[in-house]
Amino acid sequence: MSGPTKTMTVLTCAALLLTTAYTVALGSSGWLWFGLVVLVVATIGMAAADSTVPPAPGPARRVPRRLEEPARGLARGQEDPDLARREGQGAPSGW
Repeated sequence: MSGPTKTMTVLTCAALLLTTAYTVALGSSGWLWFGLVVLVVATIGMAAADSTVPPAPGPARRVPRRLEEPARGLARGQEDPDLARREGQGAPSGW
């Protein structure tokens, strides 16, 4: 159970005690009990939503090729000498 769900559960129990004490001391109030029922239903719904199992992980994502290769540190406008070889075009001119 997460923190907010625990907090709401504690507040719901406190509301039950206060509603019961009010009923014993001053008599029954339908609206108080109705509000308590709504609060209990909301708390149960929150606890049910909090306890759901997370979805199973999907297939592993492939890392793009750009991120697998180390940075080359080329100056702006400078051509990468290994670019042609990596793209399958053979050795670049000048080799």
